[in-house]
Amino acid sequence: MRALQPVNTSFSSHKFCDYIAHELAGPLNGMLMSVDLIVKYLEANPRAADEIGDLPAILESEIKRLALLLKELRSSRVLGDVNLQPTSLPAEIRELLALQSEYYEQGHIQINRYGPVDLPRIMADRSKLRQVLLNLCKNAVEAMPNGGTLTLRSYTSEEWVCLDISDTGEGIPETMRVFELAVTNKPQSSGLGLAIVREIVRQHKGTVSYTTQRGKGTTFHLKFPIHAGETLEASAPTVTACLAR
Repeated sequence: MRALQPVNTSFSSHKFCDYIAHELAGPLNGMLMSVDLIVKYLEANPRAADEIGDLPAILESEIKRLALLLKELRSSRVLGDVNLQPTSLPAEIRELLALQSEYYEQGHIQINRYGPVDLPRIMADRSKLRQVLLNLCKNAVEAMPNGGTLTLRSYTSEEWVCLDISDTGEGIPETMRVFELAVTNKPQSSGLGLAIVREIVRQHKGTVSYTTQRGKGTTFHLKFPIHAGETLEASAPTVTACLAR
């Protein structure tokens, strides 16, 4: 097991936030301009647009989400305020998987998705919910450097909408307190990811926990309150599997 890596605290958090924001703002603006050029090209080439589908819109949404995070960093509010709106968790999962499909393919990751498409909505800030999903899926993929299976299973339990995100990696050491700041077993990681995940989930009045088994993998369990007024309806679960070659 790799030694836990401490966060570099050689300069203040304010300067760190300013540095990160400065370094990333330029590339993000360039990416947004590139997406705009792609959209204009697709408008002039309908056949190509049919093949590409919604990916440009998804990319634009992700770039704007990251730009918002930079704005929060600059104001020293890494988490920021939440703007809760009725949100479909299955729809967010679909967009995430579409956006990350090439990344998963390169890592030889098989994706399994289980759950009804008509789950009750939750009250969520879509940008921050996406941040949670991206962090947990990224961690899962990094736990399987030689390939494996990433499984997302959504369902309801009493008054909760639940999501389990599982990997087939080596598991988390029993002594590692993963939700604490600066705790990581990755040499290039700050150890902030899961701590931020926990705080965002708390902002949504939800819970996050995990179960792990050495040599077999880890599952993170997310629970969000069902949006008031939503009704629980019986629906047949759907199963989607994609094998990255």
